Amino acid sequence: MKKSNIKLFSLLFAAFTMTATMVSCGNDDNKSNPETNAGGTEGSSSNTESFSKVSGWGVVQFAYSTMYDANEKIEIRKGKKTVNGTTVSFDSLYFTSPMWGTGKFDLTTKTGSLTVPRRNPQTMEPMGEAKTYDATVTGSSKEGEFVFTIPALMQGGTTITTFIGGMPVAVEISKTYDINSYVDNASNYFQPKSYATSGEKMVIVASPESRYVKVNIEYTSKSTPSWGTYVFKNIEVDINSDKYTLYGDGTATIVNHNNNTSKEYTATIEASVMNGKITGKISIPVMGGITIHLNPEDFDTVINSGN
Repeated sequence: MKKSNIKLFSLLFAAFTMTATMVSCGNDDNKSNPETNAGGTEGSSSNTESFSKVSGWGVVQFAYSTMYDANEKIEIRKGKKTVNGTTVSFDSLYFTSPMWGTGKFDLTTKTGSLTVPRRNPQTMEPMGEAKTYDATVTGSSKEGEFVFTIPALMQGGTTITTFIGGMPVAVEISKTYDINSYVDNASNYFQPKSYATSGEKMVIVASPESRYVKVNIEYTSKSTPSWGTYVFKNIEVDINSDKYTLYGDGTATIVNHNNNTSKEYTATIEASVMNGKITGKISIPVMGGITIHLNPEDFDTVINSGN
């Protein structure tokens, strides 16, 4: 994969508007103090030093959806505290996210808290008082990730997995794309540019199996008759300037409308994403070769011609 300067920004996938009530969905009695809940009393500041400070990005998972969070920061501090008259050492982890607030955790007990800002449902701007939730943390800098679990944040709880380093380009293009398409057949079973169809959807999601550096793609033809459902897994993403390219094999499941049985075929996608729009084609080895063109430049002309 080619390297580039990746713009770190928050990408919301699925029904992000549901997160607008993130605070009201929690338990109002869960108001622990982050300063006393993680690491105990640290004493004077001269007894605490920064051990490591890194930037990262996060995958935020709810019971019903997933979103991505950029510009997260992790800082680990070594310190000392007095327990029953004995001075002991401890490590604290400090978490910061523009979207999800700040947290402090004791790395010995793996416990702490996260203070999350309330947000306006329409603008997502902070409003009112922030709220503090009990949380736990696992992971390490050596592993390259930390997992924060906040049971009372949102119905069903919330998990934030923070990866150290820059956000992969696969995450940047993860969204649902509008598709207009038509179909060509190499063996001329039907005329070129047939089955022009608007209003289709293609879903691209960064693949958890690849640690979010590749994508999974799903697309279903809405033409009459339909040309099937397509699934492409762990497709590599390349980038040149602001253009992302996708190429790889997957499966096509196509229904025979004569006997209502389905059959699976190998399919190949060649596409690019630029300025929030995907273009390209899907090829299937049926009927001598079928090509589904995705958002072709002449789509409006073709569909207005009645194909």
